[in-house]
Amino acid sequence: MSEKIKYSKTYEYIIIKDNTGIVGVTREAVEKLGDIYLIDLPKAETECKKGDAAGTIESVKSVSEIYSPVSGLIFEVNENLKEKPELITEDCLGEGWIFKIKIADLKELDQLMDYEEFIKFIN
Repeated sequence: MSEKIKYSKTYEYIIIKDNTGIVGVTREAVEKLGDIYLIDLPKAETECKKGDAAGTIESVKSVSEIYSPVSGLIFEVNENLKEKPELITEDCLGEGWIFKIKIADLKELDQLMDYEEFIKFIN
């Protein structure tokens, strides 16, 4: 399976490679949030269910939950965000990723949207 990206209704993305995913918030979420100054990361080695709150982002405009787009085991978090939360604003699909997860049920990915569907959903 090659890499692909899916999107949730709560503005998270997941970059899927085999049975793992890299999760972050979309550019569209970043635009709504404004300048991000603090992130509460999930804990590595934490099991979560699809839709569980996995952390929070604090910006000049609001505090927003980060939801897991799939069920699984969070096995790595982006520690760089503790010192530089602005990485989310600067490069949300790259250096601004939030956590990596081992996907428990690949069928849950079918409930997420591709980019075109996501854009239609938010507009």
